[in-house]
Amino acid sequence: MQRPHAPAQGHVLPLLELPQCLIKHSFRITFVNTEYNHKRVIDASGQKNSIGDQIKLVSIPDRMEPEEDRNDWVN
Repeated sequence: MQRPHAPAQGHVLPLLELPQCLIKHSFRITFVNTEYNHKRVIDASGQKNSIGDQIKLVSIPDRMEPEEDRNDWVN
C-alpha cells in the first residue's frame, strides 16, 4: 500500500520563473494559488490580479482559518 501524500506549499516566486519561459513561446498563463499565498504574491509584486500583461493571478480558498498554522505540514 502506498503512503498517503499531501501537497505542500513551496517557494512561489521561483515557481513564477517557469511562466516567464512559457510566455516567450506565446503561452497564456494563469497562476493559481491559495488565497493566503495569493495575497503574499500580490503584496510582493505590487500588482493587483496580474504580473505584467501576460500572467493572470487567481486564488482559490485554502479552507484554513486566519489563526491556523500554515507551517504545520502533513507528511
